[in-house]
Amino acid sequence: MSTGSTLLLALLAVAVICVAVSAASKQPNASWNYYHFDGRSFVAGQPAGDSPFVAVQDRACR
Repeated sequence: MSTGSTLLLALLAVAVICVAVSAASKQPNASWNYYHFDGRSFVAGQPAGDSPFVAVQDRACR
């Protein structure tokens, strides 16, 4: 390959990496809240043992 083609390919690779890093850094952090049913109502937290539970993702709107 000629020097010009190599330089163009290197610049394209740098641009793609920069766009990917920028997009990855803008993803919001998500936190999960866990609830389980204790027989009367839903209670916050994971249950003891292998009981079923519900996980709700809390994401802030931007």
